[in-house]
Amino acid sequence: NQKCDKAGTEVNTDAKIENSELFIYNRWGDRIYHKKNYTNDWNADGYPGGSYFYVFKYSDKVLKKNLTIIK
Repeated sequence: NQKCDKAGTEVNTDAKIENSELFIYNRWGDRIYHKKNYTNDWNADGYPGGSYFYVFKYSDKVLKKNLTIIK
């Protein structure tokens, strides 16, 4: 499965991202998901629509962003 990022670079969204770690938190700060070597498989099943927050660590970089789920 190929998708393009904002720069137009193709990204393999099915690949395991070695040396990565993903944390997802709900609006109250409770960790609801965690995975090392993320494989792009979190789909919010079992969680209501709303505001979430994620932290993605890759190598020595850390990305922190908000995430809105609409159902």
